[in-house]
Amino acid sequence: MSLQRKYVVIIGMLMVFSCAYSQQQEDVSPTFRAVKMFTHSDFKFSKNSSNFISLLRTFSPTITWGKEFGNFHEIGVQDINIQLSDYRKNYRGAIDYSYNVRITKGLNPDKKLKFYAGVGTQFSLQHDRNPAYSSNSFSNKSGVQSFRLQFIPRVTFQLSKNILLDVHIPYGLYSASRFSYTTENPSLSTDDRKKVFSNSTTFPNEFTVRVGVAIKF
Repeated sequence: MSLQRKYVVIIGMLMVFSCAYSQQQEDVSPTFRAVKMFTHSDFKFSKNSSNFISLLRTFSPTITWGKEFGNFHEIGVQDINIQLSDYRKNYRGAIDYSYNVRITKGLNPDKKLKFYAGVGTQFSLQHDRNPAYSSNSFSNKSGVQSFRLQFIPRVTFQLSKNILLDVHIPYGLYSASRFSYTTENPSLSTDDRKKVFSNSTTFPNEFTVRVGVAIKF
């Protein structure tokens, strides 16, 4: 069995064990909903010079629902950007979803400090169009679609009855992306006016540190 498959099997076994361990208490646990606001820092490392670090990026709103003392779902949006002008039209956005399983319940009976292990996905889309703005120019457009599968360790701390601090670190397990580019440049051949590239990576060695505050209702 390859090392990558071993990692996937280990993570799957931990998730199954955590689900079974928490099921009895979760069945009697009340439900909750919460609105969260996160800021995040991204880290991406590779063997070449394309290492990338972005600290304290824009805030992203998130909605959470689930069991008060158990597992929960989370969905959020980030990097939403719309730019419209005579020379450029740009749309960009990303949606995250995760399912989070509570672990180590016996170590924090007061329930102020909670630990979770989650699995999540991220879908992102970017479209950029530059129209021809003069008789000597030509229009072009590009698009990027990407998907990420992530393992998400998480810790939350209860600040008050309805407010908590949430810190989690989504770590990339798999990523795939598709890039397309189309131009109306007449100096290029018909075949060269459109290009499409795609790639995928297992364990891309990238992670995000996200810190946020949640308000429960």
